[in-house]
Amino acid sequence: MASVRSEAKTLSSSHTIIASSSTSHATSFSIPVVSTIQRLLWIGNLLYYQLLAILTAVMLWVFFVNTDLNRPILWHMVFSTISYIPLMAVAIIAFSQDNLPTLYISRVRIYVIHGVLLTISCLGVTIGIAVKINDNIKNGSKHFQSNHAILGLTSWLLVFCAVCFGIVAQNTQNFAKYIKPVLAKLIHNVLGISAFTLGVVSIMVMYPSHHYVHFLPKSAYYASFLIAGYIIIWSLLAAFRSLYFQIKSLAF
Repeated sequence: MASVRSEAKTLSSSHTIIASSSTSHATSFSIPVVSTIQRLLWIGNLLYYQLLAILTAVMLWVFFVNTDLNRPILWHMVFSTISYIPLMAVAIIAFSQDNLPTLYISRVRIYVIHGVLLTISCLGVTIGIAVKINDNIKNGSKHFQSNHAILGLTSWLLVFCAVCFGIVAQNTQNFAKYIKPVLAKLIHNVLGISAFTLGVVSIMVMYPSHHYVHFLPKSAYYASFLIAGYIIIWSLLAAFRSLYFQIKSLAF
């Protein structure tokens, strides 16, 4: 009888250990609770990329279908447009905590992605403007007379400065004695926000004066403005949040 009781006690203890082990195992692999706001932000981010792809495809389709491949204006439009939409837009939103493509990418790699895309954008705008200037010289036309041209040039200068301050912000050990790291990041942020906004606005200003307006239904034409506005706002949400904390850090 004592032997039976001993075995029963041992069996009971083993069941207790297994139960507690199962409980701890279940606890360690518990599914995190996702808030409704977070789900909505992810949906908004998914919608953002869909609209970005649609707007990019529509603009490039209109450019290539309605412009001779041998005309310099085509390549001015193509290089200048894709530099902002989608390249610079993706570069800016990469730091957003709600950005699905970079959700599980390390911060260091995101910095690399951001820097590469922003550099390519700067080169693209440079090529686009250079092509247009060369075409104007051949035709004897004046440079930077329209609102579209002035906004585009201003944006390009800001992009170039943003890239320079981005390099400074990323190499704080070398430049810390000349400028505070937070201040360098703040300037880079402001320049990037301004450059992107003016660049997209420059593209939108071009719509009415270009055959873009004539080769799309009115609904699609006006939808392009709404989509461009959504892209600007959604791209810059994280940038403005970062800007707030940078200003707060400097002020306090």
